[in-house]
Amino acid sequence: MNKELAAISPIPIPQVLRKAIIEDVEFVVVNKMEGNQRQFIDCSPSILESFGKDLAIIHSRRFNECGNMGGAFRYPVTEFNKRLTQVLSEITHRYDTDLQELSKYDEILQGLLELPDPSDASYVMVDFDARQFLFSDDKITAIVDTEAYVIGPRELDLIPLECSLDLERAIAFRRGYESIDAFPILHEIRRPYRYFFALLQVKGPMDYIQWMNTPHYFDM
Repeated sequence: MNKELAAISPIPIPQVLRKAIIEDVEFVVVNKMEGNQRQFIDCSPSILESFGKDLAIIHSRRFNECGNMGGAFRYPVTEFNKRLTQVLSEITHRYDTDLQELSKYDEILQGLLELPDPSDASYVMVDFDARQFLFSDDKITAIVDTEAYVIGPRELDLIPLECSLDLERAIAFRRGYESIDAFPILHEIRRPYRYFFALLQVKGPMDYIQWMNTPHYFDM
C-alpha cells in the first residue's frame, strides 16, 4: 500500500524499512515523518486548497472495482451500494433502539439502494480524519495511517472531510480539488454516507444529530 500510494500521492508517505513479528503480532518499522497533529478546522484556507489539489491527484487513479489495495478482495464497483446497504444494516443493529429510531435507518437504506451505482472507484481512506495526517505551518507533510486505505468511491473521503470544516475552508478545498478534477456530486449520497461514518465513529463518540446536520459546505 505504501509503495502504491507513494507512487501517486503528492503528500509524503512513510517508507517501510522492515517488518517483524513480536509475540505473534505483526509490526512494520517506517521512517519518521516530519510534522505535528492538527485538526482541519485549525488549518489555514491555503493549506486546505493545497490539500484539495493533493487529494484530487490521489483520486485520479481510477478503478472499476472496489476492495483492498492488495487485490485479495475485490468486487465490481456497481455492487458498492448493495454491499454498503448490507454493512449498514448489520452495524445499525449493534446500536441501541434509540439510535435506530433516531436514524430512520430503514429509510436511509432504501434510499441508498435506489441511487445510481458509482461509476468508478479510487484510493480512499475508510477512517478519514485529521489524525491520519501530519501538518506544518503551511502544508500537510505526511499521511501516516496508510493501513486504512482501500479502493472505493471518492465520496468516502469527501463526506467525513466536509463534516470537519467550515464554509471558508470547504470552499478553499473544493477550489483546489477542481483545479485538478471535477468535484463529485454529493447531494444524493450525503445522507447514507454520513450515516455510515457516524456508525463507524471515525472521530470517536460523536453527537449524531450534529454530525448528520452539518451544513452542506461543499455545495455552497
